[in-house]
Amino acid sequence: MSITTQFTSRGYAPWRLNESLLRDDTFRNFIQKELTEYFSTNNNNETSPITIWQAHKSVMRGLLLSRASFLKKQAQKEQITILRDLRDATAQHYIQPTDTLMEKIENLTDQLNTIAMSKTSYMMQKLKIRNYNQNNKTGKLLATQLRLRYAQNKIPYILTTEGKKLYNPQNIVDELAKYYTTLYNLKTDA
Repeated sequence: MSITTQFTSRGYAPWRLNESLLRDDTFRNFIQKELTEYFSTNNNNETSPITIWQAHKSVMRGLLLSRASFLKKQAQKEQITILRDLRDATAQHYIQPTDTLMEKIENLTDQLNTIAMSKTSYMMQKLKIRNYNQNNKTGKLLATQLRLRYAQNKIPYILTTEGKKLYNPQNIVDELAKYYTTLYNLKTDA
């Protein structure tokens, strides 16, 4: 028996659980309730346990992606609201400066900084995970570093004793051999 597929790999990395979703106790309780309900509904003797398990992973992934999307949209709305309020408060402060407006501006700026720090923390966590997964494997990061190091070490040209620039690598090698032969008084093998 042979099974073939016409689908090609998209090259995406496998999906990973966003652990920050599990920090919310109410959502964690919701997930536990959904898991219990899923297994009680689908656990019958007709379906194999492997199929039930694989399907449960898809259902949970869908719930987690839905929650992550909701939280991301909510955070974006909050950030836009803060930016709008900050713009309005700054404009009012520019027209008529008061201490209360200045405190409001500082408070809104602190809120924006908190949002930026949480995003930075999350991105650093993802970067650590990606670097851990890549470990000692060759990849784009290593290729870029090697390319930069090669560009720094490359000799684009040399000047001959006559002041002429040589760009051809073979001519550069010949000129270096000639220079060191005369420097060390080496005799050429003929």
